Amino acid sequence: MIAITYGIQPYGGHPTGWTSPFVLTGMRRHSILVLFCVIETHTAEPMFGSGCPDPAFAAGNAASLLGSIARGGCSSC
Repeated sequence: MIAITYGIQPYGGHPTGWTSPFVLTGMRRHSILVLFCVIETHTAEPMFGSGCPDPAFAAGNAASLLGSIARGGCSSC
């Protein structure tokens, strides 16, 4: 998310910062993390468990995340 934020800001002589080394490194790291998660979901013995034992706990966390995203997107709140 930080790389995307800096990617839309001016960098050097460009109107956007997509050529910034910081942004490119952040996007590469994100790609590697996504690839790792995809590979882990298809292995017989993953490093990390992907299931949540309590659905109510998962739903509460999802609701909290969505509420925080909504508050962050509301600039006049």
